[in-house]
Amino acid sequence: MPGTNAAGGAAPVGRGETALALAIPAVFFAIAVIKAWPFVDDVPLDGPQGDDWYFYKTVATGIVRDGLSVPTLGTYTLLPHGFLYNYFVAGVFSVFGVNAAFVYVIQAALVGASVSLLWLAARGGWSRAGGVAFLLLASFTLYVDFVQRLSFRLLSENLFLFLAAAFVLALAKADEHRSHAGALGAGALLGLAVLSRTSVLGWALGVVLGGAAVTLVRRRPPFTMAAALAAGFVLAMCLLPLREYAAVGRANFDLITHTQDWVPAPSGLAARAEYYGSRVLFTLGATEFVNPDYRPRPHWMLIWAGAAGYLAARVWWRWERWPGAAEACVLLFIPLYLGPVLLVSGIDSYGGRMVAVAMPLAAVLIGALITEVGERGLAIRMPSRARSGTRGTERTGSTTPASTNRARR
Repeated sequence: MPGTNAAGGAAPVGRGETALALAIPAVFFAIAVIKAWPFVDDVPLDGPQGDDWYFYKTVATGIVRDGLSVPTLGTYTLLPHGFLYNYFVAGVFSVFGVNAAFVYVIQAALVGASVSLLWLAARGGWSRAGGVAFLLLASFTLYVDFVQRLSFRLLSENLFLFLAAAFVLALAKADEHRSHAGALGAGALLGLAVLSRTSVLGWALGVVLGGAAVTLVRRRPPFTMAAALAAGFVLAMCLLPLREYAAVGRANFDLITHTQDWVPAPSGLAARAEYYGSRVLFTLGATEFVNPDYRPRPHWMLIWAGAAGYLAARVWWRWERWPGAAEACVLLFIPLYLGPVLLVSGIDSYGGRMVAVAMPLAAVLIGALITEVGERGLAIRMPSRARSGTRGTERTGSTTPASTNRARR
């Protein structure tokens, strides 16, 4: 499992920082209520078909009407990849009525809560400046990309963000307390996150296998914790084949393994270089290279610049400490999730939702970078102050041994 969150730059959490972390989900909720009022359902089942939100609402109403397995639906293989999201939407419909507007409000609050959960997971290794910077940057990018757009669609990225953040927090706490039960619960949350957005499976497998490798190399935490993490993940993933068996009589993972929705690359070396180059630029925030109708995303550019700075600082300064749980998860998420997205996914789908979901996670690296920069700035200032204090004692005729002065420095 990833290393601990302990870092020399950690500082006590101030009241203002805590208030900011608590306020973000509440503010997102309030904005969503105002925006959704008077709660008109904008996804009629007799309206245009083909978008993900139509299928999610169709399946969710089927769950409410026919039960959890929805046998009338048949296999789920070729439907949108947010398998678990259907049950989330159905739960909201069961409590508040069949109206997509109610889902929008709740998932906007969950998106805000994901910022607070990621902050809780990583804050133990950050300075106050690092914590505040993360809260402001992550909440801003989620406000622009989600509260203004994606949270007002029935899209599974909203639920995934919350479950992914809950998993990172559970993993950090399990690692901190060496809790096998905590590791089991973290693994279950990871499996649920995959079932809410199956395109993150590569990341999840990287976390499970990477956790096992770390326990073998570092000899801590014990390997049994990595096994508990894997067990929780497998148990949660079994929900998909169980539903398929109950509905169609055949347990399968076809929803995850089928490739019918992969986007083929053009033939020819030059054409492929241009194709993938434009997709990389899209991911970095220059979205007009893939879709001229899209505006650039300067907040994506800022976050990626900070993430690049984090990686450069780790190499240049040769950081000795292992990444904390949150940092390790993000370092795995960026290549193992975005790599396949760049290769085979419709990267400009619904305004770049597949990239937008990575932004608050990548912002975790900026909190760590600001903390490290602050530590090193303090380390540079402290020796000069110590030397100044030593010269003062020499002028006053101090009899303190030189070895003691060196120890203080």
